[in-house]
Amino acid sequence: MGLKFLASLSLASSALAASQQLWFTAFSGAFSTFTFDGTNLKNISTSLDAGFQPGWIAKHPSLNVLYTPFRRDGGVNAWTYDAQGKVTKIASGSSNGRDAVHCEVSGDGKTLAVPNINGANLAVFAVRPDGTFASSPNATFSFPFYGPGPNPIQQSSSRPHQARFDRTSTFLYVPNLGTDRLHVFRVKGPAQLEQLADVVLPTGTGPRHLDFWPPTGRSKYLYLLNQLSNTVMVFDISTPSLGAAPKLVQTISTRGAGLPPSAPNIDINAAEVTVTPDGASCSLLRPHT
Repeated sequence: MGLKFLASLSLASSALAASQQLWFTAFSGAFSTFTFDGTNLKNISTSLDAGFQPGWIAKHPSLNVLYTPFRRDGGVNAWTYDAQGKVTKIASGSSNGRDAVHCEVSGDGKTLAVPNINGANLAVFAVRPDGTFASSPNATFSFPFYGPGPNPIQQSSSRPHQARFDRTSTFLYVPNLGTDRLHVFRVKGPAQLEQLADVVLPTGTGPRHLDFWPPTGRSKYLYLLNQLSNTVMVFDISTPSLGAAPKLVQTISTRGAGLPPSAPNIDINAAEVTVTPDGASCSLLRPHT
């Protein structure tokens, strides 16, 4: 998709004010700030320096800093934003792989994870106290390919699609759409990860994105959205202290209650899953492009 966004309450307004700030990236290379008052959407500023096809937007947990990955050669930018939401680039680094597709900062603000969907690897940066990072990652983890899956377009290579820290940033999870695996890491320090055993999923599952429940506090369940089978798998991750593997407890179709998983080559695919602040889980389907 050509447009991504992240919304937060305006820094210039109170928490109860109607006006919101929204940041958008576009595949044109733009990174824009808008305000939205419930009726009107107004562009405040736009930077055209976000790289080739910038995508996901991640927010630092305690600083006025945003992070955006970009594709082709692969990399990630850091931006500060002021009271009006205007962004200014403060750092840029290579992700050591093609097509950085996602990024996330750990809950302590010290580690930035960036998966490369066409680089078959994960770049990890140590984040400095001001939110910046080095021009090259501190560590890179490669994900092997085990042979083509039933979808010849999406499963002809290893394709890590996202990187998510659990609510306590004790573990990092990376769904690999191309290999039907969920990679699991233990976080040992800033940019220091220990790779644990993969969760191997049924052939043709195509894991894409994930989220955690409950929305705050220690994570009890991991919701894994699968693009190719159009399912959400629910994993119990409530006993992480010993590195216990996620335990599958439920599989739900995104096509509707009681419907089976779909074949891995249909045109309408699961795209996103999120847990809302009140604890509900929502999934999104879209035409494949």
